[in-house]
Amino acid sequence: SSNRSVKGMKGHIFLVGFMGSGKSTLGPPLSQRLQIPFLDLDEVIVRKAGRGIPEIFRQGGEAQFRRIETEALRATSAGGPSVIALGGGAFCFPANVEIVRSSGISVWLKVTLQEAEKRCQGDPERPLAQDPIRFQQLFQSRLEHYEQADLAIETAEKSPALLVEEIAQRVLSMNS
Repeated sequence: SSNRSVKGMKGHIFLVGFMGSGKSTLGPPLSQRLQIPFLDLDEVIVRKAGRGIPEIFRQGGEAQFRRIETEALRATSAGGPSVIALGGGAFCFPANVEIVRSSGISVWLKVTLQEAEKRCQGDPERPLAQDPIRFQQLFQSRLEHYEQADLAIETAEKSPALLVEEIAQRVLSMNS
């Protein structure tokens, strides 16, 4: 088909994982490596809603945010192959998992609680990262969801360049 990238990717690469696992960091170089566009679902949501994520949470709560998120995921999944970074909670909802399953490969970027805490602390853009106990509970409760991903990548002690190459190799071997 005409929307195939240079590497012949069939469908999207979805990066899933907890806040601070590196989805937004690894997404752009991975998309360059695979020669397909990069989309950050949270950025798509902000454009769609015309306001920031903390504001969406304040005005409509998490429920409204999740509704917008699923719409945004459905819309981006309908496009040509791309690397799509999902927000930390997106892969925890059956409707979203279904969209991901039917339109590409999901890659779980595994991160430790300590590392995630270090990276997210005091970030006002992360409404769910403000309370350490809530953060830990969220981390634990989301693991079972992330485990449904097609690929799991250990991120500890690896450089971004190394991780990009590892993900690219594994994704391309699944795509061939």
